[in-house]
Amino acid sequence: MDAVIRCQYAGDTVEWSLSDGQVATLARPAPTFEMRSFEATVRTASVELSLVAENVSEVDGQFLSAVYWPTTRTADDDESTIVARSVAAGDRVEWTKSFGMKYSGGEDGKVGARIEGVVSGERTVDIGD
Repeated sequence: MDAVIRCQYAGDTVEWSLSDGQVATLARPAPTFEMRSFEATVRTASVELSLVAENVSEVDGQFLSAVYWPTTRTADDDESTIVARSVAAGDRVEWTKSFGMKYSGGEDGKVGARIEGVVSGERTVDIGD
């Protein structure tokens, strides 16, 4: 049996045939990632967020998560950064970025940074005020 992707919309149908290699890729088990650390280091005018996650499965895969830094003192949404990396089985992804603190912080001087995606985590950061 030939494998196809079929899309039906407004009475029309379109099909794309898949090769044996594409079918094999789609049939592979998904990788599993575990968070090893999610840290925040407060600097003079910024916070450095860093994460380490490990591909604990036996297959290579794509690490994909978003890191959110709150900007509660402005009308826009939290600042988000997409972290996307190809990670071999058993390897790690390491990521670090600095975020400004000018528009961050609650009344108590604490903010919550978070990561959501193939791994999730949250870190409360005391930035003073």
